Amino acid sequence: MTTITIPTLDVSARPTRLEAALWRAAASVQHAVAARMLRRVDQSIARSAATEYAEQTRAHVLTHVARHPRA
Repeated sequence: MTTITIPTLDVSARPTRLEAALWRAAASVQHAVAARMLRRVDQSIARSAATEYAEQTRAHVLTHVARHPRA
């Protein structure tokens, strides 16, 4: 079995170009994932509000119809 060694980052030293590029790439990916999650949350909230409004409307219509049955 092969062992993979991951070097530790020495924060006291200046990062190499590769490390800096990897940090930027990781930050970019994290930003994109966070933005996508926020969009999904916003959509979910909007769907929940729309569903609740529809349910309230249905209840109101049913109450109204019950009070005014057809002759």
